[in-house]
Amino acid sequence: MQFFVSNTCDAQTFVLKKAATFSRSMLVGCFVIGCLYTVISIAKDLGDVEGDKAAGLKTLAIRLGVKQVFWLCISLIQMAYGIAITMGALLSPVLWSKIVTVVTHVIMVLYVWNYAVNSVDLSSKDSLHSFDMFMFKVSNNLELVSNAKN
Repeated sequence: MQFFVSNTCDAQTFVLKKAATFSRSMLVGCFVIGCLYTVISIAKDLGDVEGDKAAGLKTLAIRLGVKQVFWLCISLIQMAYGIAITMGALLSPVLWSKIVTVVTHVIMVLYVWNYAVNSVDLSSKDSLHSFDMFMFKVSNNLELVSNAKN
């Protein structure tokens, strides 16, 4: 994300000698990727709450509880996919592209929801670590798709 934004700013400012401007789609894409990085950052702490407590750390999972942070992660991912669906439906210039973008993102939303509801045991450290790895993979998948659109 930083690479994309900084290169856009540098190209506009130094190469084209214009004031840096940022398109709406780029700003929304940055917001989506920010949501994904937030999910990765807070999901990694879910499996090690006991160790963090013993070390005296005050992570979000300790302050709010594992269940609340878990559902916060799911909500942020769902929101990111919802934004990607909206962007795909509104900004894609070709009908087949709109259809493919919306359908594939809806499938991923349903897949994430199914995984969250049926596959994660919040009392199991291994299950929470598996969830962390799953969120990392899902976030990287959406980031690649978002970068391809911009």
